[in-house]
Amino acid sequence: MKRGEVARRLISEGEDAFRMFAAVVWPGRDWAEDAFRTRLLVCPRCIGDVRACVECGGTGLVSSARHELLAGEANVAYG
Repeated sequence: MKRGEVARRLISEGEDAFRMFAAVVWPGRDWAEDAFRTRLLVCPRCIGDVRACVECGGTGLVSSARHELLAGEANVAYG
């Protein structure tokens, strides 16, 4: 329970909960380097209508890996 208390305190002080989780699941990974190497593409789900897209969170952009997955799902659904 002490770890939960510490985690809640860190989150309340501004620490990002997702980064904390990622550090536990993948220790030692350099997330900053991954962010620099990420290619962003237009979200194929909303294609400009970014009001309430669950895939891109309203940004209109997704990673290239996510774009490939969404495009493949769209092809399967279309055919």
